[in-house]
Amino acid sequence: MKIPQTLKIGGINYQVIVEPIKMHGASNCGSCNNAVAVITINSEDNNQIQETTLIHEIIEAINSINDLQLSHQTISTLETNLFQVLRDNDLLK
Repeated sequence: MKIPQTLKIGGINYQVIVEPIKMHGASNCGSCNNAVAVITINSEDNNQIQETTLIHEIIEAINSINDLQLSHQTISTLETNLFQVLRDNDLLK
């Protein structure tokens, strides 16, 4: 999957930035800032980690936009399983 520069999620245009992420000296895979509609993906991660991180951050945005109040564990479980289905069925192009 190619990481896009923008995504429309719930009618909101999100900018997707791929750059090194360091938080408190440790690396982080990604983040979603709904206040400014920006998703950041760590450029230092390999392609598969970047892809699964993008899925995770999309779910985070959907969770916030719709006030679903999903736990981080639920979001991570959805991310992992959705990534597996997309990858194993050759839907990530």
